[in-house]
Amino acid sequence: MELLLRNCSIVAENGEIILRDIFISKGKIIAIKECGDKLNYKMNNNEINKEINVDEINVGEINVKQKLVLPGLIDCHVHFRDPGFPEKEDFYSGSCAAAAGGVTSVIEMPNTNPATFTIDLLEEKRKIAIKKSIVNFGFFIGAGIDNIDELRNASNIAGIKIYMNLTTGKLMIENEENLKGIFSLPNQIFAVHAEGETFEKALNYFSMNKSSKIYLCHTSLKLEIEKIKEMKQKEMKVYAEACPHHLMFTEEDIAKLGGYGIMKPALATHSDKSALWEAVNNGIIDILATDHAPHTKAEKQNKNAAFGVIGVELLLPLALTWHNEGKLSLKKIVELCCENPAKIFGIANKGFIKEGYDADLVIVDLEAEKVVEDEKLWSKAKGSPYHGIKLQGLPIMTIVNGNIIFENNEINDRFRGRELIFTGDEKMNLKGNQTGNDAENMDQNIDELKIENIEKEIANLLLQQKAVILNAEKPFKFASGIFSPIYCDNRLLLSSVAERKKVVDAFAQVLLEQDISFDAVAGVATAGIAWGAWIAERFNKPFVYIRGDKKGHGKQNVVEGNLN
Repeated sequence: MELLLRNCSIVAENGEIILRDIFISKGKIIAIKECGDKLNYKMNNNEINKEINVDEINVGEINVKQKLVLPGLIDCHVHFRDPGFPEKEDFYSGSCAAAAGGVTSVIEMPNTNPATFTIDLLEEKRKIAIKKSIVNFGFFIGAGIDNIDELRNASNIAGIKIYMNLTTGKLMIENEENLKGIFSLPNQIFAVHAEGETFEKALNYFSMNKSSKIYLCHTSLKLEIEKIKEMKQKEMKVYAEACPHHLMFTEEDIAKLGGYGIMKPALATHSDKSALWEAVNNGIIDILATDHAPHTKAEKQNKNAAFGVIGVELLLPLALTWHNEGKLSLKKIVELCCENPAKIFGIANKGFIKEGYDADLVIVDLEAEKVVEDEKLWSKAKGSPYHGIKLQGLPIMTIVNGNIIFENNEINDRFRGRELIFTGDEKMNLKGNQTGNDAENMDQNIDELKIENIEKEIANLLLQQKAVILNAEKPFKFASGIFSPIYCDNRLLLSSVAERKKVVDAFAQVLLEQDISFDAVAGVATAGIAWGAWIAERFNKPFVYIRGDKKGHGKQNVVEGNLN
């Protein structure tokens, strides 16, 4: 689908509002130009620049009429209760709520039923989301008592969720040795639910880990903020999240809110709320996320109300209302809800309105108003602490991967979102044995690879070089004549399983972006089995194992392709 958005007000890097036209093709932002300028863009990865004249080709055109266009929001903390609790929420209803709120990507927590403690269960959850979610999605894997190998080997995850306090589901870890082992894992992001005493413990466990990040969920107390500030001043990789309900309410509101004022962490004092607002605006808080945690009305209206409230649909309207009240700048909203999530979690091609990035956008009417009516919310949980609150500033259109999925208060569920690609922010080391022409080609292009997203560049470079079914010596092709556009041998790149997974994830993203069609995946030689099997599984394609001669060795290593 090609789409031209004319007369868009977008937030520039310096915070100023500028007018631009945005051209979208095949799910990507192809060009951003001053209003009225001709649009030039490069097609099909070749070297020919084709000038696009929108009056001469079939392009859907929308005159935004200078309304605000923001990057699609990324909610890094949602509980869509799928699988296990369909009466509360599922990926379809939760993603509809997200789309209606201008949230184009969500990261889902592991306390489902069963809890996401293993790679197999993570794959099952992926299958559910692929089938149901109309927005993009990613996952945390849950830390358990004895699943450290699962945590170490899980691929393409946002991070490891560690529960150190009581929450919905039995996921809390108290054993000190278990916690030390988990927090010692290298090159991870630890998303931590910790309150009070355990908050301090989490930071102490983490303090010796120099290669990982800690992401402190739903920060709510002044003392926590002071500790985070101290750690940031020491230049530690500490990041903090705040939730709208802690910015909106205090413990004094619980009597009025009833069960909808019950959540973990609990609502705090006015002093805590003031400190949280200050931290949001001075950069101590990095991300605004909802901790969207739906329950049935019966569970929330019970004397012992379940912990948690919904919010994914209201994240942006609340933030825009606060902007209209002078509490948040538009630049700060974009940082908290779009840019910082993409940066901190290393999410490929999300969070920014930039050429080459995914076309995840939300069009906003800053003047539009409404009063929250719980029964009209898209979540299955028709109850919230926000009922009756007046909002000013509403999303009127949500675009995910170039497709309009929300407009005029209606959901378009003909499309499905994609799994987020988590690339991390560490550059990969290109080592190993290179032979023949492949090594020469890589050497010739080595300067191209020295950029931030190294895995993505490897994938693009190999595809541009027509590296179809290759081993280290020569190309292959199926007897049927079907070519595969995937490079499947790892000797040119890396032998590390963990690093190989990063490149495989990058391949998957490139194949999706370039809309490359293929019928099967080939693993060439023993070293290629892991590459091919992993990608074949990701795309549900047949896997073929190829050798150049009749060597007997390697057959016993076919199981290497099962990297679960």
